[in-house]
Amino acid sequence: PDNLLLDKATITQIYSHGYSRVPVYRYNKSDPTDNTCVLGFLITRQLMLIDADDERLLSTLPLQRPVCLSPKTNLITVFDKLQEDGLLLTFVCASPGLANLTLDKDQPLP
Repeated sequence: PDNLLLDKATITQIYSHGYSRVPVYRYNKSDPTDNTCVLGFLITRQLMLIDADDERLLSTLPLQRPVCLSPKTNLITVFDKLQEDGLLLTFVCASPGLANLTLDKDQPLP
């Protein structure tokens, strides 16, 4: 979650999973068990610059914003988009226009 405290144990746990990119979400206000409101993703190598003794919140780090594409998008088009825009990750969304607009407004994807 975006309110995760980045202490030594948490940073170690993130690294131990071995992922280079980790989705960051915000809990749904109306349902605290719903963790599907994605804000973006964290490039885990950014954690190398964090002093664990500072105990910063994850929300203080810059997140990468994915581009949302339709499941009907041709795979060649997806690869072209990734390459030309220098993107690291895309999300497949039923309504990509609405999803991209939501992310443009710094709101979580529902």
